[in-house]
Amino acid sequence: MSKRNSEKASSIKALMKSTGEYLSENRAVILTYVVLFILCSIFALVRIASGTTVSSKALGSYEIGQIADETIIAKSPLPATVENPVTVERGETIIKKGFPVTKEQYDKLRKMAESPAYIDYKSFLTNVLYLMLLTLVFFFLFSKKTLGRDVKLKELILECICFALVYGLVSIAVSLLHFSSSLHLAVILPSSFCVFLVAIIYGHNSAVYFSVLLSLGIFNASGFMIFLFLYSLGTCLISARLVYGISKRSQMVWVALEQAAFNVVVLALLKFILNTPISGDGFSILGVAFNGFISAIVCLGFLTPIELALNSESVFRLLELCDTNSPVLKEMQAVASGTYVHSLNVANLADQACQSIGANALLAKVSAYYHDIGKLKNPEYFTENQQPGDNIHDRISPSMSATILRAHVRDGIKMAKELGLPESVITIIGEHHGNQVIEWFYNKAKQIDPNTQPEEYSYMENPPSSRESAVVMLADTVEAACKSLTKEGTPSYGALDKKITELINKKIADHQLDNSDITLKDLKAIHDSFLHFLEGHYHSRIKYPEQENSDAENASGQMTPSREPSLSPQPEPTIGGEVTPVPVQENEKNKAGETEESAKSSKAKESSAKKSKTSRTAKSDKKSSVKSEKSEKTGEKKKTRT
Repeated sequence: MSKRNSEKASSIKALMKSTGEYLSENRAVILTYVVLFILCSIFALVRIASGTTVSSKALGSYEIGQIADETIIAKSPLPATVENPVTVERGETIIKKGFPVTKEQYDKLRKMAESPAYIDYKSFLTNVLYLMLLTLVFFFLFSKKTLGRDVKLKELILECICFALVYGLVSIAVSLLHFSSSLHLAVILPSSFCVFLVAIIYGHNSAVYFSVLLSLGIFNASGFMIFLFLYSLGTCLISARLVYGISKRSQMVWVALEQAAFNVVVLALLKFILNTPISGDGFSILGVAFNGFISAIVCLGFLTPIELALNSESVFRLLELCDTNSPVLKEMQAVASGTYVHSLNVANLADQACQSIGANALLAKVSAYYHDIGKLKNPEYFTENQQPGDNIHDRISPSMSATILRAHVRDGIKMAKELGLPESVITIIGEHHGNQVIEWFYNKAKQIDPNTQPEEYSYMENPPSSRESAVVMLADTVEAACKSLTKEGTPSYGALDKKITELINKKIADHQLDNSDITLKDLKAIHDSFLHFLEGHYHSRIKYPEQENSDAENASGQMTPSREPSLSPQPEPTIGGEVTPVPVQENEKNKAGETEESAKSSKAKESSAKKSKTSRTAKSDKKSSVKSEKSEKTGEKKKTRT
């Protein structure tokens, strides 16, 4: 028995400890929800105190002499005052069902309606319980388990502000401004504006959940008007869908026109389904149409300052960061061209992989563009920026090399903050190496000192905490490793497949993907995406005959002689615009025949040259002999004369 009690006590202690740790870690989030609940409760109290008491409803429903259809009994005594000398006793019947309302009864009813003692606290308690339940649903929907990603505090703050704004506006309109018609409330409802903001900044799923919660809040704030609830739910879901996938700010103009049209359609459908009489059809139609149009336009104006204030990763901001003409990327292209090309390839790999698993491809692409900006501090220390045969790490110690390599992550985070990049991008920059060991320099140091610890040669950041971060890490590793395969020629499909599988398995074994919520199914899709991209990236080309000859001559160290234009027929382009190469074997045969013919002709020329030379020498010998004979004859003649 004592053993069971001790087990129960230990389990209770463990539960209390885990609860305390959870509350400590999420105290800011919990505080945000508490503030939202308190604000909405205050708005509900104001609405109930000013317009939802039993006596105030009766005061608006009855006139002097009218037959009462209910009985109202005073629950609290009200003494006479200078402004209103009427006295009300506890338990007094003010009006009785089936009897006409007298002037005295009407005055007592008025006194009860104006007194705070007659607030309908039961109705207020119902509203408080409703808001408490709605807050719990809010907490559940906007969690990592539901959305599949980390929900930042700034996102919750924006959504809570929008919710409180709409809830308070509807409550005030119902109680103080006396908007008794749900159609009039629909005209002034800013729900589409809030949904546009959430959808553009935090995505479609967040906008859908927020639409449901906001509509439930409007339902409560309006005094449970079913027409207003259905109208807000329909228009909010349409708003979330209209901005899904937009990529330019100018598209918001078309969204505004579409929202205006859909507001009118939803209004007409609800009028038909609920058989709701609409007074002033023209005003209602123009009002809801203008509401939809102006919501999108105002959202466009508020979007940029809200993006900057929250440092969020909206689709518009991420698309702007994709511009490779940004100053930091231009600097990378000029100073560290190898890192620049590597970043572009990693971005393309990450983009396709995220699309294959349904992750945020745009966020991963932008993060890949900027993941190595820290290398701008010391670009010459990284392999992709070094000249062949000149490795600066051969002249420094392994510990110094590891320190420089680890510093590029820290420098990248610092530069990203200075550039004002979104927090999600900065997080991925810090996580793209995780806490893995720099194996090359660790093994090198191990040869010098066998007591070297792996922690001394490990990155000091956290492993990936999201699917996008995990994809960028894998893309970074795969791109660099597969590029090394090109040293032995164009890598084959099998070599790429084997290498990618090996690298992914190593990340799993090193526990680098444990916190990223990535599944084995996702890893299979990522593997296939990488393989498909790299197979096309490193595709082989057909070598033309002239290229083969020039390659052979360059390999033998000879200069390529200049040639006259060939008279052989050139390959003609096909229908697709590609050039069909001449078969290599036929060309070699033709070349062999041409070589033999040229050799024969050169031999013939040499023999003819020799013959001509001998004939010329013979003629010259004959001429010299003739000359000598003539000189001898002239000499003899001179002697005879003497």
